[in-house]
Amino acid sequence: MIAAVTLGLLTETPWAGATLGELYSPGSVALVSPAGVQRSTPHGSYTVHAYSLSSGTNVHEYADASGVVFAVTWQGPQIPDLRQLLGTHFDQYAATAAVSRRRAPVVLNDAHLVIHSGGHQRAFSGQVYLPERMPAGVSERDLQ
Repeated sequence: MIAAVTLGLLTETPWAGATLGELYSPGSVALVSPAGVQRSTPHGSYTVHAYSLSSGTNVHEYADASGVVFAVTWQGPQIPDLRQLLGTHFDQYAATAAVSRRRAPVVLNDAHLVIHSGGHQRAFSGQVYLPERMPAGVSERDLQ
Protein backbone atom coordinates (compact mmCIF):
# COMPACT_ATOMS: atom_id res chain seq x y z
CA MET A 1 0.00 0.00 0.00
CA ILE A 2 2.85 2.38 0.78
CA ALA A 3 4.10 1.77 -2.74
CA ALA A 4 0.69 2.82 -4.09
CA VAL A 5 0.69 5.94 -1.92
CA THR A 6 4.24 6.77 -2.95
CA LEU A 7 3.44 6.09 -6.60
CA GLY A 8 0.45 8.41 -6.34
CA LEU A 9 2.67 11.12 -4.91
CA LEU A 10 5.16 10.76 -7.73
CA THR A 11 2.69 10.61 -10.60
CA GLU A 12 0.55 13.63 -9.73
CA THR A 13 1.76 17.05 -10.72
CA PRO A 14 2.43 19.09 -7.58
CA TRP A 15 0.57 22.33 -7.02
CA ALA A 16 0.42 25.07 -4.45
CA GLY A 17 -3.07 24.39 -3.12
CA ALA A 18 -4.53 24.77 0.34
CA THR A 19 -3.58 22.38 3.13
CA LEU A 20 -5.75 20.62 5.71
CA GLY A 21 -5.85 22.63 8.94
CA GLU A 22 -4.49 25.80 7.33
CA LEU A 23 -6.04 28.92 5.79
CA TYR A 24 -7.37 28.56 2.25
CA SER A 25 -5.63 30.93 -0.14
CA PRO A 26 -7.76 31.87 -3.19
CA GLY A 27 -5.91 31.52 -6.45
CA SER A 28 -3.23 29.31 -4.93
CA VAL A 29 -4.10 26.35 -7.11
CA ALA A 30 -1.58 26.77 -9.90
CA LEU A 31 -2.05 23.71 -12.08
CA VAL A 32 -5.69 23.28 -12.97
CA SER A 33 -6.38 21.36 -16.16
CA PRO A 34 -7.12 23.58 -19.17
CA ALA A 35 -10.67 22.23 -19.30
CA GLY A 36 -11.02 22.28 -15.52
CA VAL A 37 -12.89 24.83 -13.52
CA GLN A 38 -11.89 26.29 -10.19
CA ARG A 39 -14.93 27.43 -8.27
CA SER A 40 -15.94 28.31 -4.73
CA THR A 41 -19.44 27.59 -3.48
CA PRO A 42 -20.72 28.88 -0.12
CA HIS A 43 -22.79 26.46 1.97
CA GLY A 44 -23.81 28.47 5.03
CA SER A 45 -21.10 27.91 7.65
CA TYR A 46 -18.49 26.68 5.16
CA THR A 47 -17.29 27.09 1.57
CA VAL A 48 -16.33 24.36 -0.89
CA HIS A 49 -13.37 25.15 -3.14
CA ALA A 50 -13.40 22.73 -6.09
CA TYR A 51 -10.89 22.26 -8.86
CA SER A 52 -9.58 19.71 -11.35
CA LEU A 53 -5.93 18.75 -11.48
CA SER A 54 -4.14 18.24 -14.79
CA SER A 55 -4.43 14.46 -14.20
CA GLY A 56 -8.23 14.68 -14.24
CA THR A 57 -8.56 14.19 -10.48
CA ASN A 58 -11.17 16.43 -8.87
CA VAL A 59 -10.39 17.92 -5.45
CA HIS A 60 -12.77 19.61 -3.02
CA GLU A 61 -11.44 21.59 -0.08
CA TYR A 62 -13.89 22.58 2.65
CA ALA A 63 -13.10 25.79 4.55
CA ASP A 64 -14.92 26.99 7.66
CA ALA A 65 -16.11 30.57 8.17
CA SER A 66 -12.62 31.63 9.30
CA GLY A 67 -11.12 30.19 6.09
CA VAL A 68 -9.40 27.16 7.66
CA VAL A 69 -9.59 23.97 5.57
CA PHE A 70 -11.30 21.33 7.73
CA ALA A 71 -11.79 18.64 5.06
CA VAL A 72 -10.43 17.50 1.71
CA THR A 73 -11.95 15.01 -0.73
CA TRP A 74 -10.73 13.72 -4.07
CA GLN A 75 -11.87 11.46 -6.87
CA GLY A 76 -10.17 10.57 -10.13
CA PRO A 77 -7.61 8.58 -12.05
CA GLN A 78 -4.65 9.52 -9.83
CA ILE A 79 -4.09 10.11 -6.14
CA PRO A 80 -3.33 13.81 -5.64
CA ASP A 81 -0.20 15.00 -3.83
CA LEU A 82 -1.35 14.00 -0.34
CA ARG A 83 1.73 15.46 1.30
CA GLN A 84 0.63 18.86 -0.04
CA LEU A 85 -3.07 18.38 0.72
CA LEU A 86 -2.66 16.94 4.22
CA GLY A 87 0.36 18.95 5.39
CA THR A 88 1.21 18.08 9.00
CA HIS A 89 -1.40 15.27 8.91
CA PHE A 90 0.39 13.41 6.11
CA ASP A 91 2.65 11.41 8.45
CA GLN A 92 -0.40 10.02 10.26
CA TYR A 93 -1.94 9.11 6.89
CA ALA A 94 1.28 7.36 5.80
CA ALA A 95 1.51 5.44 9.09
CA THR A 96 -2.11 4.29 8.73
CA ALA A 97 -1.49 3.26 5.11
CA ALA A 98 1.59 1.29 6.18
CA VAL A 99 -0.44 -0.98 8.49
CA SER A 100 -3.31 -1.43 6.02
CA ARG A 101 -3.31 -4.63 4.04
CA ARG A 102 -2.15 -4.37 0.45
CA ARG A 103 -4.95 -3.01 -1.76
CA ALA A 104 -7.13 -2.44 1.29
CA PRO A 105 -8.70 0.95 1.85
CA VAL A 106 -6.90 3.28 4.26
CA VAL A 107 -9.24 3.96 7.17
CA LEU A 108 -8.64 5.90 10.38
CA ASN A 109 -11.37 7.10 12.70
CA ASP A 110 -9.64 9.19 15.34
CA ALA A 111 -11.03 12.02 17.47
CA HIS A 112 -8.63 14.40 15.71
CA LEU A 113 -8.41 12.98 12.18
CA VAL A 114 -10.67 10.82 9.98
CA ILE A 115 -9.33 9.18 6.81
CA HIS A 116 -11.18 7.14 4.18
CA SER A 117 -9.08 6.49 1.08
CA GLY A 118 -9.08 3.75 -1.51
CA GLY A 119 -9.65 2.73 -5.07
CA HIS A 120 -7.76 1.06 -7.84
CA GLN A 121 -5.86 2.04 -10.96
CA ARG A 122 -7.55 5.06 -12.62
CA ALA A 123 -10.31 5.22 -9.97
CA PHE A 124 -9.13 6.64 -6.64
CA SER A 125 -11.15 8.50 -4.05
CA GLY A 126 -10.62 9.77 -0.56
CA GLN A 127 -11.95 11.87 2.25
CA VAL A 128 -9.90 13.32 5.09
CA TYR A 129 -11.26 15.67 7.73
CA LEU A 130 -10.64 17.18 11.13
CA PRO A 131 -13.71 16.38 13.29
CA GLU A 132 -12.86 19.10 15.81
CA ARG A 133 -12.89 21.78 13.07
CA MET A 134 -16.17 20.72 11.43
CA PRO A 135 -18.72 23.53 11.67
CA ALA A 136 -21.87 22.82 13.68
CA GLY A 137 -24.45 20.98 11.59
CA VAL A 138 -21.92 19.64 9.08
CA SER A 139 -21.55 15.86 8.87
CA GLU A 140 -19.40 13.40 6.97
CA ARG A 141 -22.27 12.98 4.48
CA ASP A 142 -21.84 16.64 3.48
CA LEU A 143 -18.27 15.96 2.29
CA GLN A 144 -18.36 14.73 -1.31
